[in-house]
Amino acid sequence: MHRCHDCQHYLNLTRKATGGGVEFSRAAFLAWRRVSPYRRRCLYCGIGGEQLYALNIENPRTLKRYEVVGGDRRDNTLPYRPDSIDPCCPLCNQIKSQLLTHEEMLVLGPHLCTLWDARLVGFRRGYVGPGEAGGSG
Repeated sequence: MHRCHDCQHYLNLTRKATGGGVEFSRAAFLAWRRVSPYRRRCLYCGIGGEQLYALNIENPRTLKRYEVVGGDRRDNTLPYRPDSIDPCCPLCNQIKSQLLTHEEMLVLGPHLCTLWDARLVGFRRGYVGPGEAGGSG
């Protein structure tokens, strides 16, 4: 059965017990996700879904490979809103967690990109970060 990763991500956000809730509709979230192809790449490390899957890193809760770039709040004390979230891979989301700020992740992201690239030798991709051509920051 085909599943919509965007719809599943929205459902997951609405079911979270932390973070103050979700302050947008499913339609608004889908519009945010689909407005630009750069919303399919992690803002911090630049990885896309295909590369994420190729890293072959399993989610410890589901024991399935990570495959989708989702959304993360810039400030974990605020609710999920289109103006407060950025595209974020689950790896950067875990690294950021409650430990690092959005600004610190913007500094760390290119270094993570280098690590992922080393693991993905032969899988061609380029990092597009904030302030660069096509970046969302």
